Amino acid sequence: MAVLLGFFAPRRGRRSRVGSAVSAQLAIALVFMPATVSLIGLAHPLSVPVNLVAVPVVTLVVVPLALAGVGLIETFAGPWLLLGADFGVTLVGQVLALADEVSPFYVAHPGPWLAWSVAIAAACLLPVSRLALAALAAAGAAVLFWPVWRPAPAVAQGEVVPTTLDVGQGAAVLVRTATHALLYDAGAAYPSGANAGERVVLPAPRGLGLSRLDALVLSHSDIDHVGGAPAVLDGMRVGVTWAGEPVAGIAAAPCRAGDRWRWDGVEFAMPHPPVRHGLRGNNASCVLLVTATGRGSAGTSPGRQSPRRALLAGDIERWVEHGLSVPTADWLLVPHHGSATSSTAAFVTATRPRFAIVGTRWNNRFGHPHSDVVARYRAVGSHIVSTAAAGALRWRGDRPDAIEAERCGGSPYWRRHTGVERREALSAALMPCA
Repeated sequence: MAVLLGFFAPRRGRRSRVGSAVSAQLAIALVFMPATVSLIGLAHPLSVPVNLVAVPVVTLVVVPLALAGVGLIETFAGPWLLLGADFGVTLVGQVLALADEVSPFYVAHPGPWLAWSVAIAAACLLPVSRLALAALAAAGAAVLFWPVWRPAPAVAQGEVVPTTLDVGQGAAVLVRTATHALLYDAGAAYPSGANAGERVVLPAPRGLGLSRLDALVLSHSDIDHVGGAPAVLDGMRVGVTWAGEPVAGIAAAPCRAGDRWRWDGVEFAMPHPPVRHGLRGNNASCVLLVTATGRGSAGTSPGRQSPRRALLAGDIERWVEHGLSVPTADWLLVPHHGSATSSTAAFVTATRPRFAIVGTRWNNRFGHPHSDVVARYRAVGSHIVSTAAAGALRWRGDRPDAIEAERCGGSPYWRRHTGVERREALSAALMPCA
């Protein structure tokens, strides 16, 4: 409303009605597109044309007819008026569906220039005292957008940073080294057509300024692990794709026990599944072990002596755990979301993770993580952390004693949860934010 009031304030010259409508939408886009990009990392090229249809239809058709229909609901005209409002909503829905066929464009971590562009654009639309109002708009932009100016944290040579994305009941982990990135699973797809790959997974590497993924590992073919993979493959260049079992519609090389490679002084190894295993479902999951020494690939840079290990275990169950030989881990993606069919006492004791990460949805119907599983990890001194309560979780090999939970303070101030209810929920499910 402030933009429109400023835009339509008395000025010299007159505009036609059509010209004013188009200009007003351009003004709104000029002010809000930078803000949108700052917050979610993408913008849609058809936002202005969509608004040119949606705004007048909703304003002149949907709202008046809906209000009149409710007021006259007991009369003959009421249902017809509501039918007209429904037609307007359907029309807007069709326009949105057509626009959705065009992909949005992503912007790497925006930095402060976007917030300043909001301030400048807003000030230019105001009719009087522009110098004072420009200063006021700049101050407002600084207050509003300061939390999103955080630069993407760099990864040192020989270090690894796994980030567990909050994809609900599913799994998606972005693993970064100094110059490489790997995605382990891509979240779920839903009957509505939505998928975590488009909504959650793709914006994560884009927001860090990554233009490609060196590898995509699909642990197995369950929809909560591979549902977002087509969107990831369509939206970003991917070097190589591996999968624990065939995934419909995706060409992938099989994960094989014994496969190893090295990126930036960090060792990657697959201890499971065996070659020509014949397994299906959970037990076919690719298991990925990442070992960071803190040293450069040539061993010339100073670093620590003890390695840091991250273990991504997919959905493996008891049978695989009993035959799996893995070392202790600093960071563990808990098998099968903390189900009672996994995380046996022997496996928990063998891995003894500092942080045990559970990728699951809040109040999920499966009861993940199971209370017995939580107790096993706590018995060996692990912090068990759930994305359901803490949001996205980032761990750094060079700071192994800490984990960054998005809902514990990493979010902009308007998304932080500091109420008693949230603190109690965090404490009940995992370590407190403090």
